[in-house]
Amino acid sequence: MNRIKKLFATDSKKLIVFITAGFPNKDSTKDLVLEALRRS
Repeated sequence: MNRIKKLFATDSKKLIVFITAGFPNKDSTKDLVLEALRRS
């Protein structure tokens, strides 16, 4: 079973985060993605 299926098989609350490339500026996108991965 993959990671997403395992997560949704539980009754815990979920938070789905969307990061728009280039927002608020294109230089911050990489940092936002890396920080989101670090916190997952």
